[in-house]
Amino acid sequence: MKICDLIVFYAKDNERIICFVELKGKDINTTKEQVINTYTYFNKFLKKTDSSLSFTAKTYILSKSSVPQELDKYKKELKDKFDEGNYDISKNSDLGDFLRGAKYQPKGKRKK
Repeated sequence: MKICDLIVFYAKDNERIICFVELKGKDINTTKEQVINTYTYFNKFLKKTDSSLSFTAKTYILSKSSVPQELDKYKKELKDKFDEGNYDISKNSDLGDFLRGAKYQPKGKRKK
């Protein structure tokens, strides 16, 4: 079993987030399977270790490839596993806003 490239822990106040990150998402389907498998294994391990541990699971897939036709299908599978707002497939290598739950704001000219 191939696991994802990176697991990021983010905490602020009472919020705990564990984000499963894949950095080379050339084949989105394979990448999606990797993050889901890693999360499933990791979650089972944590439940055995400390069943009271509470966290929000997220996944972030950095993809520099073209958008596959099945992208909506892959997003639905990620939504089913991680819930709405807890997954992203992006070309942006900065996942900070995603971890914090900040809304994406495209760069551009500011209004005066």
